[in-house]
Amino acid sequence: VRAGRAARLAVDLDQRDHPLVTALLGAGPGALSLDGQEPAAGPVAVHDAPPVFRAVPLRAPDGQRKEPPGLLLVSPTSTGHVSWLAGILGPRLAALRAARVLAGAHQRLEHERALLRTIVDAVPDPVLLTDREGRVLVANARAEALFVSAERESEGRRRAIALNNMLFSAALTGRVIAGPAPRRPELPLVDPGDGSDLIFELISTAAPGTAGDIVSILRNVSDLQQAAEEVQDNYRRLREAEAQARAERDRLDLVIDSVADPILVTDPGGAILHMNAPAERLFTAPPDAPAEVAGRVRSNDAHFSSFLANVMFGDDVLRYRGQIGLVEPRTGEALPVEAVAGKILAHRKELVGIVTILHDRREALERERLYEQLQQASAELEAKVQQATAELVSQNALLRRQAIQLEQASTAKSRFLANMSHEFRTPLNAILGYTSLLLQGVPHPLTPDQRKSVFRVDSSARHLLALINDILDISRIEAGKMPLHVGAFTLPELVAEVMAEVEPMISRSRLSVTRDVPPGLPRVRSDRQKVKQIVLNLLTNALKFTPAGWVKVSASWDRAADTVRIAVADSGIGIGEADRKRIFEDFSQADSSPTRAYSGAGLGLSISRRLAVMLRGELTVASAPGRGSTFALVVPRDLEAR
Repeated sequence: VRAGRAARLAVDLDQRDHPLVTALLGAGPGALSLDGQEPAAGPVAVHDAPPVFRAVPLRAPDGQRKEPPGLLLVSPTSTGHVSWLAGILGPRLAALRAARVLAGAHQRLEHERALLRTIVDAVPDPVLLTDREGRVLVANARAEALFVSAERESEGRRRAIALNNMLFSAALTGRVIAGPAPRRPELPLVDPGDGSDLIFELISTAAPGTAGDIVSILRNVSDLQQAAEEVQDNYRRLREAEAQARAERDRLDLVIDSVADPILVTDPGGAILHMNAPAERLFTAPPDAPAEVAGRVRSNDAHFSSFLANVMFGDDVLRYRGQIGLVEPRTGEALPVEAVAGKILAHRKELVGIVTILHDRREALERERLYEQLQQASAELEAKVQQATAELVSQNALLRRQAIQLEQASTAKSRFLANMSHEFRTPLNAILGYTSLLLQGVPHPLTPDQRKSVFRVDSSARHLLALINDILDISRIEAGKMPLHVGAFTLPELVAEVMAEVEPMISRSRLSVTRDVPPGLPRVRSDRQKVKQIVLNLLTNALKFTPAGWVKVSASWDRAADTVRIAVADSGIGIGEADRKRIFEDFSQADSSPTRAYSGAGLGLSISRRLAVMLRGELTVASAPGRGSTFALVVPRDLEAR
């Protein structure tokens, strides 16, 4: 191709009517004229114009783009391996084009990834991507400062970061249990740099398109929480101050209205702001009052205004005493009064009002006594308030001391019970060992009376050991040191084992003891020993408190709630409604009198309920006096799944 014609080979694929595009997208090889003319029929010389070529599209391998990667133009007279050459060049050109496209996409991906990392690191809040087990997959710089540590860092920083990871994993576990909806719980963390406490708002949600990965954003709300607490505290103080101010105002209004002397409150300009009922009789007149009454009121107002002017002139005097000649508006009788005025000053010594009390001089002594009583009542009220405040402070301090003492006493009690229970078990085990040897005839056989006495000692020692074990269980549960051993077991085997252990007691009771345990119940994953202890205690109680009749042990499975229920029902004496809660208390029975008919320490049901709570279940009772009782244990079928 001549150099002048080579530039014409660069065309846009959108130009569908161009000869090169038509030839490229054609079904197969064809003739092509670069001048856009139809090719002449028959052989064409090489130097003839216009040039005519044979166009062969270079096909890409199957599964790639539809457009051929190139077009092979050869002389129409050329023969030979043109198709073979097109088959070689097509895949090679397609591979080169695909590599160039892939390299460009990879470069854009790396650029976008670096840009995204820069943007995420610029976020001041920690951002993390974790899997369902809480392992960190992606974290920005702020999150790495809180949750990622290196071996060269200090021990304190590594411990702080380990604590942060534990708290964060616990929060994520709570989020998974709560469901897929986003939650914003508060997450307490530790600053690995200085060890200060931090409060974050955790915003977590499931990442779409992943296998349960979780995206979490931690927003630092430490300052916000502190500010909110301060605002709440200030708001509480404001409300208390407003309530106190309202109470004081009501009390003041009540006191002013109860005073027989006229009292007036005026502003610095002399306008009356407030006055009590006696003052209203002197300085106000009804609209329908006679003219002389209105004139007397105006006269009183003029005399009072003159008195206020004298008060205003005394700049350095906060209280002023003077005489005012008033008249009774209704009768016109002269009313000489002694006026005592007091200035009300603001924080900047600005006059905001004047309070004036008018004393009738005809009853000066009585008014003076009343005023003294008023002062005394005010002083007593203040003293009572101070006394009540002091008593409240003393009571608060006493309550705090008592709370500390109660906590110490509870701890000491649990420690004492645990220590003493171990101390008691050591000699009791020795006693049981000796009684067992004596009952076995070691060192020599016993007489019937001796054997009876030794058997009583052995029975009493075993009863005392069981009581000590119950006390030890309670102390361990209260101290939070009772371990859980989760394993798989079946309910039919468990019930059969319990029935076998109490077989001697069943034989002595002469009761009809049955069980209803379907064989198709699923296997249970829980603490088998504790479930057995609860069922055994319920069955022995049913045998003990049923003089005659029947006892039934049943088991069932609630498929919807995935819980199992083991119930022990009897036709015994029953329990009253008032005693149903008390029977679960320590050392308590329905009949706690010294003459009760049934023995026992009252610890079995208390321990059983506490064990049921440890198994994340509950222990219920349904009973009525004389109609028997039904105790039911409901626990999850799989304790670890909860």
